[in-house]
Amino acid sequence: MHKPWSVPGLISGKNPPSAAAGEPPDPPLIPPDPPDPASSLSPHNFPSLSDSKTAPRSASAIRKGSYRSTVNTDKALAPQTATGSVNLDNTTMATSTAPLPTIPQPSLVEKIRRTENKTLRRFAPTTISSSGRPRVVIPDVVFKKGAEIHKDFIICYFNGRAPPFSQIQSVFNHMWGKEKRLEIHNNPLTHSALVRIPSDYLRQKILEKSIWYVGDSMFHTAQWSSIHSKSTPPLKAIKIWAHITGIPLDLRHEDGYSLIAGLIGEPKETDDFTKNLVSLTLSNVKIEVDLSQPLPAVVEFEREDGEVVEVTVTYPWVYDF
Repeated sequence: MHKPWSVPGLISGKNPPSAAAGEPPDPPLIPPDPPDPASSLSPHNFPSLSDSKTAPRSASAIRKGSYRSTVNTDKALAPQTATGSVNLDNTTMATSTAPLPTIPQPSLVEKIRRTENKTLRRFAPTTISSSGRPRVVIPDVVFKKGAEIHKDFIICYFNGRAPPFSQIQSVFNHMWGKEKRLEIHNNPLTHSALVRIPSDYLRQKILEKSIWYVGDSMFHTAQWSSIHSKSTPPLKAIKIWAHITGIPLDLRHEDGYSLIAGLIGEPKETDDFTKNLVSLTLSNVKIEVDLSQPLPAVVEFEREDGEVVEVTVTYPWVYDF
C-alpha cells in the first residue's frame, strides 16, 4: 500500500521512520530550549539535510540517546554573551561587571539643617546697668551685617494717610511683582510699608524714580536702613518731568537740553519724543527739583551776541506736599 507521507521523486531517507508495534510514536525532532551543548542535537551537532541522506537515525537510536525535547512558551530564548545574560521577561540585565557604589542620600532633616541654620550662641557676657537692667554693648559691625543681609528691602512712605492694605498689595504686585506676590509689611502708624525687592536692577529703578502712586495716594521710596526705620525722613527733593516750550532748533541736542533743564533743577534725562524731534516747539526733560524752592514758570538764556531768549516751563505732574 502506498504510504501517505511518501512523495514521488524524493529520497526515502527523509521519511520519518515507522514505530514498532506496540510502541508510542517518536517525538518530533525539535531542538531543546535552550540548546544543550552536550546533546548530539545541539546547534553545533545537529545533522544537516545532506547528512540525513546518508546516515538517517532510527527511532530506537533516538529513544536510547539523551535527547529531551521540551517546549516552554513562558520563557524566551535569552542570548548568551561573554559578559552576562539578559532576561527579557523582567527587563533586567545581569552582568559580570562590579556594581557601581551607591551614594547615600541625605535625609529630609539633614537637607533642612543644611539650608537653614537656627542655632544661636552667646557672643558677649551680660552686664547690669545702673538701673538694674541687663545690658549688652552691640558693635556697629553687627548692625552693618544685618543691613547687608536685608538690603533687598525698601521703604515706601505715603504722603498722608495710606490707602487700605489690600489696595497697596494689589498695586505693588502689579507694578513690581510681575505676576508674583511680594513680601509686604504694612505699618499704618508711620504711614509706610516695607517691601522686599529681590532683583537688584528693579530695586535700583524703583529708588531712582522715587515718586509712585497707589490710586491718588502719592508715596516716595527709600533704601531701608536703621535710620529710616525709626522715623519718616522728610521729602526734600523729587524727580519730575517738565514741559519746555520755545527751545530753538539749534539747541535741540543733549548739551542744549542740559543747559535749559539746569535752570529748573538737576538735569536727569529726556525721552524719545524730544530726542526724535516729534515736535519742534515742545521738549520734555526730567529734573530733580528742590521742594524748598519754588518752581519757575519762565526761564531765559542769553547768546554771546547779547540776545536774550525766554522759554516757558509747565509741570503736568506737580502735587502739593
